[in-house]
Amino acid sequence: MNFLKEDIYKNLSTSLKRIFIAEPYAQRLLIAIIVCALIAVLFFPTSSLLDPSYKVDDIAVTDIKSPTDITVGEIYIKRDEIVVREGDRITEEGLIKIDAINAESKPNNLYLSIPGLFFFTFILFYTLFSFSKNNLRNFSSKPRDLLFMALILIGALLLLKLLTFVALSMEAGFPAIPSSFYVYLTPVAAGAMMVRLFINSETAIVFAIVSSILSGLFLGGNLYISSYFLIGGVVAAMEVRHCIQRSTILKAGIILGIVNSLIIVAIATLNNEIFTLEALFTTIAGFACGIITAVIVTGLTPVFEIAFGYTTNIKLLELSRMDHPLLKELAMQAPGTYHHSLIIGSLVEAAAESINANPLLSRVSEYYHDIVKEKMQLYFA
Repeated sequence: MNFLKEDIYKNLSTSLKRIFIAEPYAQRLLIAIIVCALIAVLFFPTSSLLDPSYKVDDIAVTDIKSPTDITVGEIYIKRDEIVVREGDRITEEGLIKIDAINAESKPNNLYLSIPGLFFFTFILFYTLFSFSKNNLRNFSSKPRDLLFMALILIGALLLLKLLTFVALSMEAGFPAIPSSFYVYLTPVAAGAMMVRLFINSETAIVFAIVSSILSGLFLGGNLYISSYFLIGGVVAAMEVRHCIQRSTILKAGIILGIVNSLIIVAIATLNNEIFTLEALFTTIAGFACGIITAVIVTGLTPVFEIAFGYTTNIKLLELSRMDHPLLKELAMQAPGTYHHSLIIGSLVEAAAESINANPLLSRVSEYYHDIVKEKMQLYFA
């Protein structure tokens, strides 16, 4: 009887592992649930343990809005009333209102806000994933790629969240620098750039949409910030399409910085704030963001290449060198096959360019397609 129980338990355990670990669908679902849970718990403004606790003369990191009607002594706060705007200095009356809002909202809405953001993020992921998988031919839905994008997304949002608290600390000592300076400095576009480097353009665009929506949500639903990050992500991905050397990433960062600055100027003009000190600082931050993005991507690219087993164009360029040990060995042991591989590589590269495929990948693949003939060089010399 005990043997039967052990056999049933073993079969059940094997089946569950196959369903929840080995199946790609289950892996995608598990990744989505974990990412949604992390975003909801760690980043929701009213539930995060990293939320700022204001005191008099502090600078507000974001707009503070009342979720309901509140009465504090002789002070009456209407529902959806913004009691303190982003960048404003906290006064004694403002601090009283903030404390009242915190006392009113956290006990009642904490346990609703977390699942609310969880389901919002899950629906966002599911909708974009379903559309992209069914309509974008080259969209990647591999669990490895989804895990990579999940790590990049969490890292970008964590960096954005941390910079908001850096803004709170820095503005106390440097009140001339607005809090939006640090927001525009956040290299969220680095995620889309790396997704384009490692995967493809279609997947990078979808990632840029997700990261920009969530970034704007974490900053109080700011549409301008979402647009800034979305356009920046698209530009970053576009400029590294044919990246065959690391200097291309730096050039992409410079172009991204210029576009970021133009977006900020457009936003400032739209809000009649073009000739203000804040506009100047944020424009500088936008350009610096492009440079920071390029530096981060350049530094992290080798790490993710090794960790996830990706092969970028830069890696392919290294493999195409004629002094590569395998190619040198092939040239010595089977020179006929070596010459054949070089000729076919040139032909395939031209064919790939004509159909807008990856010519470098095609050429390098042909260099190594007969590499096994090196083991029987007498037959293929």
